[in-house]
Amino acid sequence: MVPSFRHYLPPAFLPDSWSQAILPAPPQNARASSQSSSNTIRRDETCRVSNHVEQTEAAHIIPLGESKWFDSTEMSSYMNINSPQNYLLLRSDIHQLWDQRQFSILPRRIETEEGESVAWVAYVTKQHPREEVVRLYHDVCLQPLRGVESMALFCRFAWHVLQAMDAFLRKGIPRWLTVIDLTDGTVTTRLCTAKECADQNFTRRGRSQSPKKRPLPEDRDEQEDEDSYCGGSESSAFSRRGWRSSVSMSDSDFSEENRGRKRRRCHNEKLSRGRSGKCLQSLRDSLSQ
Repeated sequence: MVPSFRHYLPPAFLPDSWSQAILPAPPQNARASSQSSSNTIRRDETCRVSNHVEQTEAAHIIPLGESKWFDSTEMSSYMNINSPQNYLLLRSDIHQLWDQRQFSILPRRIETEEGESVAWVAYVTKQHPREEVVRLYHDVCLQPLRGVESMALFCRFAWHVLQAMDAFLRKGIPRWLTVIDLTDGTVTTRLCTAKECADQNFTRRGRSQSPKKRPLPEDRDEQEDEDSYCGGSESSAFSRRGWRSSVSMSDSDFSEENRGRKRRRCHNEKLSRGRSGKCLQSLRDSLSQ
């Protein structure tokens, strides 16, 4: 599920009921203006819900407050958030109900004299609406929605519905969620903790390296070889080194000065020196053969 609208992505294709609903083109004689609100008034003329002329104003379909979400999704390929396709003309009091998520706009199959068709209706989506709002506006067929983007209406419906997810996520229990990261589009399904659900912070962060842990040295293998050289077997010291027979060695090759750093001292200095001498002699005999 999508936990909130900011995690929501527009679908690639609309459901059949939405794609089959008719959205007439705007009148050809409508004069264009740089102001989208003026264009909306000229295009719609009356409130799309009540058909009233007075006290009307242009209302965003996808709210202007969701501009960040709009720019981060594919909606920018359909239109601009302030373009006329993202506006409806509503009476001022109905505009307030619209902004309060009291109702949404949906396609609905209706029976007409010419047969079955798909019409756009106002649908009350608030969980506990006022009785007057339901009586006046629920399931009311709208005036023709000319020049409106159907994808914007669909995303607006998601904006209404996903509000209920807030209460669902704040129950104080873990939830299995499918989250879409808008930064790179990756989709992950995992069990989110109650705190993650309440904070709506679902980004899985990688485990950083502890500052107390020092990285392994690049010459770890060489260090292990020194340990074997001091206290290990003669054969293991030779095999792990992987020396080739074409390389000639002398006592100076194993001196402290030529190695460039101090060699680890063994717990028993006498035993270490004896084994070191045996290792050198064994290596010379192996290379001479």
